[in-house]
Formats: sequence, C-alpha cells, structure tokens
Amino acid sequence: MDKTTHITDCHNRLTGLMPRGVYGVMRSCLTMCLTVFMMAALGLSMTAAVSAPAHADTLSLDDSGHKNTVEQNVEDTWIDGMKRMSRQLSANVMQQAFAIGTFIDARQQIRTQRDINRLTAQAHKRYSPSPQMCVFGSNVKGLADAESSGDVNAMILNEIMMRRESLFQSVDNLEETDESSKVETASSQGMLSDYALRFEKFRKTYCNPDDHGGEIEDLCNSEENETLQKRANKDISFTHTVDLPQTLDIDFTDDTMTDDEDDVLALGRNLFASRLFNPVQLSLLEQEQAMNDFIDMRSVQAVRSVARNSYTEIVGMKSASDTTTVEFMKSILQSLGGDQLEEDDLERFMTENPSYFAQMDILTSKLYQNPQFYINLYDKPENVKRASVALKAFELMQNRDRYESATRREMMIALLLEMRLREAQEELNNEIFGAMASYVGTPLR
Repeated sequence: MDKTTHITDCHNRLTGLMPRGVYGVMRSCLTMCLTVFMMAALGLSMTAAVSAPAHADTLSLDDSGHKNTVEQNVEDTWIDGMKRMSRQLSANVMQQAFAIGTFIDARQQIRTQRDINRLTAQAHKRYSPSPQMCVFGSNVKGLADAESSGDVNAMILNEIMMRRESLFQSVDNLEETDESSKVETASSQGMLSDYALRFEKFRKTYCNPDDHGGEIEDLCNSEENETLQKRANKDISFTHTVDLPQTLDIDFTDDTMTDDEDDVLALGRNLFASRLFNPVQLSLLEQEQAMNDFIDMRSVQAVRSVARNSYTEIVGMKSASDTTTVEFMKSILQSLGGDQLEEDDLERFMTENPSYFAQMDILTSKLYQNPQFYINLYDKPENVKRASVALKAFELMQNRDRYESATRREMMIALLLEMRLREAQEELNNEIFGAMASYVGTPLR
C-alpha cells in the first residue's frame, strides 16, 4: 500500500465516523480539518523519510519505524489540535446557547406582555361602566319604599271602608264632627245617617250646577264650588279620581285629610256598600231567625270585602311616596318631550312624590319610548348583557304585579260563581223542604 492510499484510507475512516443530521456543518468543518491534518502528516512523513539517510533505501509506510514516527507526529500535532478545537467549539456552542436562551426569554416576555394586554383589554371591555346602567340604578332605588308605602295605605283604606260598612263606632270619636277626620263615625247610625252625610258632601264638594239640565243649581253651594269645580263629580267618576292620575296625594298615616283622600273615600262609598245595613239590636239576636239574618248580613259584607280589596290595592299603588328619584324620572320625561315640555306639564305627569305606579310606568314603558335607549345598546357586549338582566328584573317585578292582580280577579270570579250557586242552592232547598212537607203524615205502604 503506498502512502497516498494509506492517507486516503485513514481519511475515509475518520470522516465516515462523523455524525450526520443537524450537525452537518460541523462535520464539514471537521472533514476539512482532517484533510489539512492528513496533508500535513503526509508532508511530515515525507520530510522524515528524507531526513533519514540511514534508512532511505528501505523506508516505507508499513515500516515500524515509520509507523512510530507517524503516530508520534499525530499525537504531537493532531491530538493537541483536536483538544484546542474542542475547547473552541465548546466556547462557540456556549455563546450560541446564550443567544438562543436570550431569544427564548424574549419570546416568553413578549407572550407574557401579550397576555397581560389581552386581559387588560378584556377587563376594560367587561367592566367599563355604561350610562344606561346608571339610568336603571338611579331610577329603581326608590321603588321598594314606594311599594311598602302603597301597601300600608291600601291596608288602612281597606280598614276605613270596612269600619264604615260594619257600622263601627269608636269610643274616642263619639262626639267627632270634624269632616277632616279619617275615622268615619257618622255612618255608625245606619243607612239614613250615611245617606245624609253623603248628600251633604255632594252638595258642598262634588255638585256640578250644570248637571241635570241646571235644575240642581240652587242646590249646589255655588260660593264654595267656584274653587271646587275641578272636584265636580269625582265622587262618581273612577276615571278622573283614580284611573287617570299617576300619583294621588294620599297618606293615611298622618292626621291631615287631603283632597285626593277625600275623593277616594267618597267614591268608595258610592261603589261599595252604597246601602248600609241598619244597626242590629242585641235583643233581636236572641231570636233564631234574627241570628240567621245576622250571619247572612256578615256573609254579604265578606263578599263585598273581596271586591273592595281590588279598589284599595289600586289606590295604594297610586299613593304618594317619599323618594329621591323624582329628578331622574323627570329628566326621562324631559327627553321624551324635548324643549316643548314645560315644567307644568312635567308636574302633571310626575309629582314631587311619585307613586309606585308612576315609577313602574317610567321603568316599564316610558324609558323605552326614547330612541336614545336603543342607541345606547350599541355598547360593549358585557354592558348589553347587564342591561338585559336589568330589563329582566323589571319584567319580573311587573309579572309579580300582574300575578297579584290575577289572584284578585280569580277570587272575584270564584265569588261570582258562589253567588250563582247560592241561587240554585236556594231553589233546591225549597224543593227538598217542599217534598219533605208533602210526605209528613202520609202512612207507609
């Protein structure tokens, strides 16, 4: 084997052992280094051959002396060179690893900043306040107090009307003659005294001189009626007394009789128990027939109380309440009417103490008649969801009112059926008792 073949074979063996794949570039560099080294080794070996004249004629590549010389040259030059190259490559790899780590840290930092910015944008999107929610919250805060006040007024009004029908006579008010008193004692004497009280009230307060073709003009107290024309016929007009006004100046918890309270009581006298029962003497209750009639009388009063309950509930819902939301509600009405809506018009729709009925009318009707409400829906999705929840809450409150109204209507329908059945029951009782009487004294066969 000649020197060139030996060097090439060593080169192929060494380069064939180099790894492939991702380190191909390094392999190429090592291959070049090995080639240079082999060429240097070949030159050294040739130099050694020339410098050994004692063996010049016998020198060859397979000679043991030559082999030792080549191995020594490889150890002196190649091994040290490989060590230095390894240290250099290690240093270069470490520098590259530092650069790669820097890139990884930068990527993680950018991803973290991106996540923080995304969460910040989501928080701004979800928790940014909406003016629409402020409108809901500002106008609903007085609703609970208004409802409680209405319930109390309805209960007191029902008690006043029940006492009148049951001819209640208070010991503390036997000598009471003041018309402003909210405890009615004049009706305790029965139907005639009640008629006299109502007729006098009509003549002074509710008489319209133009009614009945002007024939009752002399009957009406014209001197007082000049200032009371707005109250004419309010004792018989449910529409003008209760239905049309959004808020009634009613507070039965104080000692002051307002015009609205007087009108509601006068209308109630004409609507319910217009003809009172006369007082029952205690001596008559000792008779069996009188006792039966007395129980029938209380049954009629119980039936009337069911019908009267609807009237008192409607009045209670429209009774005035102490609330601080009136300015917010007036602003809603102002936005509906624009500049053409004067202060007097606002007072007609919304008094200083709006009732539960008036506040619910704003929250469930008037608020959505303004185009600005629908413009405000062009908002962040989270705010639209919050507005939907608020509207659902208003719907639940309104459905609750409708449920209570349906319950009262159901009770009145049940009583109407009961009254019809009483007539049929009376006829059936008469037939049964008549048949039993015909068989009295008839011998059995």
